Amino acid sequence: MNTKNIFTILGKELTVFLRDKRTLITTFIVPLVFYYVFFNIMTGMALKTKKEIKNKKVKVGFSQSIENDLIAYISKNGENISLLQTKVTDAEKLLADKKIDAYLFKEEGKIVIEYNSAKRLSIEARKRLKNALDDYKKFIVNKNLTELGIDKKIVNPFEIEDKDTASQTDVAMAFIGRLMPYLIIIMLFSGALGFGLEVSTGEKEKGTIATLLVSQASRSEIVLGKLIYVIAIEIIYSIVNIAGFLLASLSTSKMVSKEIAKEAVKNADKMQSMSLSINLSTITMLVALIIPIGIISAALIIAIGSYAKSMKEGQTLMTPVLLAIIMVAILTLNAPLKVPEYYYFIPILNTAFSMQEILMGKAVFSHFLLAVTTTIGLAAILIGFSIYLFNREDIHFRV
Repeated sequence: MNTKNIFTILGKELTVFLRDKRTLITTFIVPLVFYYVFFNIMTGMALKTKKEIKNKKVKVGFSQSIENDLIAYISKNGENISLLQTKVTDAEKLLADKKIDAYLFKEEGKIVIEYNSAKRLSIEARKRLKNALDDYKKFIVNKNLTELGIDKKIVNPFEIEDKDTASQTDVAMAFIGRLMPYLIIIMLFSGALGFGLEVSTGEKEKGTIATLLVSQASRSEIVLGKLIYVIAIEIIYSIVNIAGFLLASLSTSKMVSKEIAKEAVKNADKMQSMSLSINLSTITMLVALIIPIGIISAALIIAIGSYAKSMKEGQTLMTPVLLAIIMVAILTLNAPLKVPEYYYFIPILNTAFSMQEILMGKAVFSHFLLAVTTTIGLAAILIGFSIYLFNREDIHFRV
């Protein structure tokens, strides 16, 4: 096998790529701008909606079974609650018609809050009512204890306080560890899709495949040259997208106040300290996991592109493959507390879980080794399959 021919094919594809200004803009500029604009618009809308709901007065209906003292307490101490006496028979219709946001009634010694979880104002009404009722219950208990001359500590002997022992880096890496494998896998496959089909099916549509096949380069050299090109572009595409995602996350964190979204700020602020945990060994292990996935996606797309008669058919054939990859990637977002060992024998899925372990500082070498070896094995099979398809004349010129 002549490596010069492989790099000649690679150079040809890179030249075409670098000459296309629209492709360069789509690959390098659009992801950075898209994530920044999207995150800022979504965060701005979320904060505006949150503020609007907070300032909105909720309408609560109540039945005659509710004591006057409780109604008076809610009217005085409830947060933006407007009370309206309503018949029980009308409550459901009024909720459905948005005439009231919640309904309060008494049933068998219980105070029931009826609300509609499909409506945001109704959820907010339930929350405000529950807070008011909890406060009223404490007020009644304390009042009764005072009248009886009993110390309040008898029913409330101690206060409960949460204390989080996780460091900023721990929270940051947990957040990144769950999200990053999903992003990397999706970006690698989506980045390879357009370029992989272009250098395979695209050659057929442009009519240049015949010229390429009669060149001095062998079929294997042609496939490997195109493969290296697609891998390089998809990895660059993934890096740009992930960088855009992280930069947008950090920029929008400044828009979020601690009172409105404490958790979002906490996660965003702690992302800034993640460099403390990512060292050279972490990066080396991540690269060792990413490259085989890149080879798999490139080889798979080139194989499908070699078989497809047109770009349209290639995209159609890739749809179920992408759906399967997305499903595998989503599993990492909702990983079980203890990942079963057999997961680490499944290519791609084992890579995602191994990435999680590495990013969270809990790398298990046996899992890493299994992920690398099984993924490389699958990549080798797919490369062989791509070369096999590329060597079949009936595949290239089928009608």
